[in-house]
Amino acid sequence: MPHKERKVRKQRGSRYMGWGQVGQHRKSGGRGGKGRAGGRKHFWIRTVKYEPERYIKKGFLPPSAKKPDPVTINVGELEDLARKVLTEYGVKGGNELNLTELGIDKVLGRGSISTSLTVTVAEWSNSAKEKIEEAGVSTACIAGEIPQLLRIGKTEKAKKRAREYAELFGKDHFYFEIQHHPDLREQDPINQQLIALSRELDIPLVATNDIHYLR
Repeated sequence: MPHKERKVRKQRGSRYMGWGQVGQHRKSGGRGGKGRAGGRKHFWIRTVKYEPERYIKKGFLPPSAKKPDPVTINVGELEDLARKVLTEYGVKGGNELNLTELGIDKVLGRGSISTSLTVTVAEWSNSAKEKIEEAGVSTACIAGEIPQLLRIGKTEKAKKRAREYAELFGKDHFYFEIQHHPDLREQDPINQQLIALSRELDIPLVATNDIHYLR
């Protein structure tokens, strides 16, 4: 039979013959969807081969988790650090240890401390706070924060800071520190102011002395 007379020649182009009408096999429905559709279903093999990280769970990070880890130090290391700061670096200040200036953010509670230190730091653990309080805390020598405030005439601010320290460490563990240095003219006036504050704020006194150099 000649090809032109075959039945298929008459049915060509109808929806029941071959691919059906023109364009019926060329649209998105015929090829499984547009773009990246079907990536988790009928085109999963394509996803595994060409986009292996498309559906990886990356999780959620709260803002707090994005903060850098704090630089820490243990209570048991404070005394050695204080000696190093006072001797190796030649920093004066008696028993005052400013950890913030040294780049340390937090004090942890491992170890023990027997020396009374005035520690300045942004944060500490509960056990570290207890151990430092038990060792006792004072206002430090004339280079300390409160004596310096008194030296420049900021008495009210000195009172405020003293109340804050007393509340933080407890009145039984915080002291006004007085010293006797005949060569320092400012020492005696500051001692008198500290004694007056001690009576006014009911904060005890402690008498100490600095040794900055040994021969």
